[in-house]
Amino acid sequence: MIETIKKNLNSLTDETWKKRFFTIIAPIISRQAVGGISSLLISMLLLRIFGKSDFGVWTFLLLLLSVPNIFFQPIFTGLLRFLPEQPKDTQIEYFIYVFQVSAMLWLCTTTIGLLILYNFPDIISPAVIDNQASINWILILGILFSKCFIEFLNFSISSLCLALQNVLQHQTIMFIKRIVELFSICLFFIIQGEGNNNFLNIAIILFAIESLLLLYWMSWLTRKIERDHFKRLTYSFFQRPEVSEFFIPFLGVSLFSIAGKRAATFLLGYLQLFEMLALFTILDRVFNLANKFIGSFLYTISPYYSKINKNALLKSAIAVNLSLFFGISSLALLLLSPYWLKFWALEISQDLSFVLLFFAINLCLMGIVQAGGQRQLQQGTAKGLFRISIVRRTVFFVFLYLFHDNLLHFVMAETAGIIAAAIFYLFIQAPLRSSENINIATTLCFLFGMVSLYTLAF
Repeated sequence: MIETIKKNLNSLTDETWKKRFFTIIAPIISRQAVGGISSLLISMLLLRIFGKSDFGVWTFLLLLLSVPNIFFQPIFTGLLRFLPEQPKDTQIEYFIYVFQVSAMLWLCTTTIGLLILYNFPDIISPAVIDNQASINWILILGILFSKCFIEFLNFSISSLCLALQNVLQHQTIMFIKRIVELFSICLFFIIQGEGNNNFLNIAIILFAIESLLLLYWMSWLTRKIERDHFKRLTYSFFQRPEVSEFFIPFLGVSLFSIAGKRAATFLLGYLQLFEMLALFTILDRVFNLANKFIGSFLYTISPYYSKINKNALLKSAIAVNLSLFFGISSLALLLLSPYWLKFWALEISQDLSFVLLFFAINLCLMGIVQAGGQRQLQQGTAKGLFRISIVRRTVFFVFLYLFHDNLLHFVMAETAGIIAAAIFYLFIQAPLRSSENINIATTLCFLFGMVSLYTLAF
């Protein structure tokens, strides 16, 4: 197994990939590391500004308003895999068509959601409603609605920038955005202090930052696309084979992702368990930092997948390193949990330690699931990724239907879904290869280490 790992890693020493590492991949990693830490620090500041209960309300509100964003983002992820292989004129044409479809559907779904959210205070505790005047509530909804739509526009245009392989430009702008957000929230915290649950000020700050970013991306787009490139959407676009290979499967993946990953947040918010929702959000964001980091990295290099697919050793190296990365991250987060929990004003208890263990197990198992999904994308289709998502979320909902009494059950349901997805990919969808054997061995070693650590330390 060690020899195979060495062989896979040696494939990365090719001069072409060495050059790409120092000119593209290394800057991406550094920018995303800073961006991920900034995002976590922003959450910590918001928790201290709002308090646990109102932080849970804020999380629930953003979830409901950002569902269309979560739903349509994977469409543009599909573009990243497909567009680099097309002529330049075709790239622009596809982007314009997909953008028109997504924008129309976004406005329809979000308008319906906004009408529902107008009565949102009815399911929030009276203490929260008393602190938010009715006129403020309307302003908050309007500003956050505008912020989410601008965020959708920014993501769409920046995806085209990434698909055209302007990677460093894309990553630099995202890096600057995170730093500005962190600085703005930090300045607001210094001025206002803790316990200020005025959502309106935070909403205005985030809206202003997204608006400034939109000005930049619109100016970039007008330089890239001439007016005569804009064509009206026709039904013939939906009959193209690329639509069934990439965009429709990605819609299915995003639908199951929303229904599954956000289910715990929605249920806890709907049941008004906002303090428990705040705790779940904290743990999810800390453990998801590693997942989000590697996910953002893979999203950024996806325009190069057509070249990666021609190098079998490079594909295996990526798959093996995914398992190593998730295993090391999960073990480190579990080992250091008594320390980083202090930053969130939390202390280890027996119940919380068990929840932490399952969060770590979920993160470790994601190495196999992520590797399986990336293999499908590298091969030029998203249908396999859609099947993996169906299995994972179906098992998740069955488990959640049977057991949904506390936070631990939500996390265990996610564990059951990830295990089912890994088994489906390894033994049903794809024949076992040497790299999958290494993935399994690596993941099992880290799982054994985590369980042993939990037994000894907790």
